[in-house]
Amino acid sequence: MDQFCDKRLLELGFDVETQFLYAYSSLDYVYKYLCQKYDSSPLIDSKAFLLRYIHNILEIQQSLHMLYTEKRDARSLLTLTRALVESIALLNLFYIETSTEEERRVRFILYYLDGISTRIKLSDYSDIKYDPNIATQEEYDYLMLQCSNTLKTDIVAKDNLSDMLKSSPLYANINAHILKDNNWKYRDLSDKSSYTYLDLFAKVYSSSLSGFNQNYLSQYVHGLAIMDIQASSLNFQSMPICLTEGIEVMKILRKIMDSVFCNDVAQMVTIRKQVLQELYTDCVPQAKIEEWLANS
Repeated sequence: MDQFCDKRLLELGFDVETQFLYAYSSLDYVYKYLCQKYDSSPLIDSKAFLLRYIHNILEIQQSLHMLYTEKRDARSLLTLTRALVESIALLNLFYIETSTEEERRVRFILYYLDGISTRIKLSDYSDIKYDPNIATQEEYDYLMLQCSNTLKTDIVAKDNLSDMLKSSPLYANINAHILKDNNWKYRDLSDKSSYTYLDLFAKVYSSSLSGFNQNYLSQYVHGLAIMDIQASSLNFQSMPICLTEGIEVMKILRKIMDSVFCNDVAQMVTIRKQVLQELYTDCVPQAKIEEWLANS
């Protein structure tokens, strides 16, 4: 379970949770620094997209650590771990596997087209009739108005995204099946084949761990039989695996951030060192801190 932890740091006395807290705290401080410098609101923008995903990952990590420290609901812990794994696999696809900025832009547009198209389908509640046993007339009318307004704005957003996609110099090379399905998980723009989530996990993790993340953790995400079979035997002795996966996610994210925010690397390194010193100066010998800094 300690396979993602730096064994040199374990030997120095920094346990799994300590390494997790350092990784989380340094990511949080670096994120706040970047948010002061860059706008996270533009939809189709490499820096903004990454900042929004960092925010999501920080929130998941915070919830994960809360459940871990309170020893509450191991099933939710495993579900959150799967959410982290999917997030970093997605970011790896966008930022590592996608080689050019223009293709990354195309993948972003397809990603949002997929989401908007899905929500358009989900917003069509025209066949749902008023039932006083479920909601009041006022609540029903409000829900219908909300669905109608969402549907209208989503249709406009979909048209705008489609226009953006058509304006790309890569548009003529995009396979028709990719366009039809808004398939942002495509392997190659000219081919209809697509990555599965297991494929995406395999680009980040070893084959055995990819299988664990896909097959085992999925049981808890979808509430399948294993979740019930193991309900009485699932305990927190094995739950540090959730922290170690969290640590690995933040390590991979750090590499992506150093690439995307390449002009800020020196400042990010300084922030990470400051966080380590502030967290542990009072309880850890300075020699150990300096050795950690040398190894991190």
